[in-house]
Amino acid sequence: MLRMFKKSKGKRQAGFTLVEIAIVLVIIGLLIGGVLRGQSMIQSARVKRVAKQADEIRAAVMTFFDQYGQFPGDEDLNNIPPNDTQTGDGDGQIEGNGEHFALFEDLMRAGLISGSFNGTSDLPRHPFGDVAYV
Repeated sequence: MLRMFKKSKGKRQAGFTLVEIAIVLVIIGLLIGGVLRGQSMIQSARVKRVAKQADEIRAAVMTFFDQYGQFPGDEDLNNIPPNDTQTGDGDGQIEGNGEHFALFEDLMRAGLISGSFNGTSDLPRHPFGDVAYV
C-alpha cells in the first residue's frame, strides 16, 4: 500500500492505516463468531444427548417390564433380574426410597444398560454433568 506521510522535522510518522485496522477487526469478528457458533453446536449436541439418554432409559425400563412383569427397582421378587441384591415394594411406582437407585442396578443386571451401579448410591450422569433422575 502506498502511504503518504507528512514530514515533520525530517522524521516520518509511522502507524496503521484505517484499512489495515478494519481488516484486523473483521478477522477478529470472524474468529469470535466461529467460537460462538462452535459453543452453540456443543450445547445443541448435549441437549440432543440428554434426550437420547432419556429415550434409552425409557426403552430399557419398558423392556424390563415386558420381560419380568414389574418395573425395575420396584420389583419384589428374589433374583429378578438374576443376581439382584435388593427388592422394592412392588406397588407399581419407582419411588425415592432407594428404588430409584435399584432401578439402574436392575437394568444393568438385566443387561439392558451399560455401566456399574451398586443399587445404593450410583446414578448415571447426563452430558451436563449432573445425575440422571427417573
